[in-house]
Amino acid sequence: MALFNTPTKSQLIERPYEFIKSFIFFKLGINRIDTRDVTEISLISVHMNELKNSMESHASNSMPPRVLDKLHLTINPGLPSDKHLEYLNKFNMEMIIEAGKKKFDSDAVGLILSFLSQQEEPICLLCHNGFRMDFPILQREIQNLGCTLNEIVDTDLLCADSLWTFKQIDSLNQEISRTAMDVSILDMMYYTQQSLYNRISKKSMPDALSVEELNMYLLELVLYTGESFLHNLCCKKFSFVKPSHQRSKLRIPRINDLDKNEGEGKVDTFVFLDLETTGLIDPKITEICLLAVHQQSIVSCTSNCLPRIQDKLVIIVNPYADIDKTAAALSGLSNSAIQTSAKSRFCSKTALLLAQFLQRQPGTVCLVAHNGDAFDFPILRSHLTNSRFPIFTQVYCSDSLHAARHFASQQQFHEGVAQYSQGYVGSSQQLPSCALSSLYQRYVNNKPCGKHEAEADVYMLLKIALACDGMLDWLDENKKIFIV
Repeated sequence: MALFNTPTKSQLIERPYEFIKSFIFFKLGINRIDTRDVTEISLISVHMNELKNSMESHASNSMPPRVLDKLHLTINPGLPSDKHLEYLNKFNMEMIIEAGKKKFDSDAVGLILSFLSQQEEPICLLCHNGFRMDFPILQREIQNLGCTLNEIVDTDLLCADSLWTFKQIDSLNQEISRTAMDVSILDMMYYTQQSLYNRISKKSMPDALSVEELNMYLLELVLYTGESFLHNLCCKKFSFVKPSHQRSKLRIPRINDLDKNEGEGKVDTFVFLDLETTGLIDPKITEICLLAVHQQSIVSCTSNCLPRIQDKLVIIVNPYADIDKTAAALSGLSNSAIQTSAKSRFCSKTALLLAQFLQRQPGTVCLVAHNGDAFDFPILRSHLTNSRFPIFTQVYCSDSLHAARHFASQQQFHEGVAQYSQGYVGSSQQLPSCALSSLYQRYVNNKPCGKHEAEADVYMLLKIALACDGMLDWLDENKKIFIV
């Protein structure tokens, strides 16, 4: 059976850039070249308007678009991984099993469909070498489950290949006709994403990257290329994609599937949460980020490193309310930026997406937010008032601000005892600042990134929790049900 399949030229759509509304930068991780079972999925959504605006400003500003939606899932393939791919992906099967990750199932497809439903149609998946690898693999996985990605879109879901697109650009520059343009297996070696990035950006791209990192590098590559990329986009209907060869029927048993634990128990998965809102008065959500990390992934990670196995969801929503100027300046999200990207309001579809994301996390799940009890948790609850998904009554929540104050007062007490034993009695001191940025400097010994974005704040919180000895245990011991 053929390892690769390619579109016929008659399947390519003329001038797709004239009607595409949303690009989904898409990448799969796989365990082996022969079986090609999925280990990771990354989707990064950029509206066409946001992409064009970023192209115009990229020469003077190399920052990625601000209005991005992201979904990243880790999948248990059920079969061993190739050692070389383990090196490139920076993780192995043992790490996936320890984190209790589930296989690619109908729940995963439902989560992807919910993510796509947040984006304006027509939608185009964009992947490097997608026609021969990623799209056929995805098509095989969803067809094996009796599903389709066209279930929620009124127009056909599209897919585009950046390898074909860059080959098309080079062909035109060399005055070769479009009809003669084809992509051979040799071109897969000459047109790797790494070689293209090095050639076009004049910068080097690392060898070993996660699929999300690969997606972000592809996004940057597209920004460097500008309108030329859009005008030469090689695109077809996703329904034309032929499934990859059938997966092997031989499956190894999973050591630990960690079904959802709805009762009391030690936290298995921490989901770090942050919201951006319209302001402090009657706040409405503009951005939400959830970063799920399993306890075992935390235990297994080396010092000064983040856990490799993570699931992540970032969604920007239209608050249908004026964003305070101070909040807009801090977050970089304005009403015009959100509306230009055609983001919808926080509705039942958004609640379903959050519920599906949390449902995929193994074991007892606990949301963690800084100042969550006073800000993030009640705001999120108010947005979920009419949503009756059981998962929201089965997860816990815990406030890292209370944890930080506990450890700060504990440290102050021990310092006071030490001073007293040395014969010095000083006046009582106030607790040091427990603001997120102050904690980051104190525990991580680094300056905050300066961004006030949900994803950036979530990563700062995760690093603080890892660096503060005992904080995760405190969060676990002081958790409470999120929605009673």
